[in-house]
Amino acid sequence: MSSRHGRTTRHAPQRTTEQSIDSDQEISTLLGALEDADCRAILEATSDQALSAGELCELCDLSSSTGYRKVDQLTEAGLLEESIRLDSAGAHTSEYHLAVSDLEIDLKGGVELTLNAEGSSLTAAAD
Repeated sequence: MSSRHGRTTRHAPQRTTEQSIDSDQEISTLLGALEDADCRAILEATSDQALSAGELCELCDLSSSTGYRKVDQLTEAGLLEESIRLDSAGAHTSEYHLAVSDLEIDLKGGVELTLNAEGSSLTAAAD
């Protein structure tokens, strides 16, 4: 747990060292999220700090329904990680932070995606 601005944050378990994305559907989900301008704005906003869905909606000028849908899409694609923010009153809020530091796409011999996070790697391949 870490404390930031009077809030306590409990992070979700980190991704294992290496995982494979082994289906065309998962690769399409990931690339679809990256194609979306609202998703890219959320990724940029979470690159420096963890933010709640409400904070992301406000910062990225999104309606609540759109913001929550985009956060779900990015979390499902493995690009955001969810953690819990606790305040001194004991309430909790989900907050999201960027789960990867870079993405490599190799097109030789089929599509291969590698997502790199601090200390871990996620690889995807499609024939």
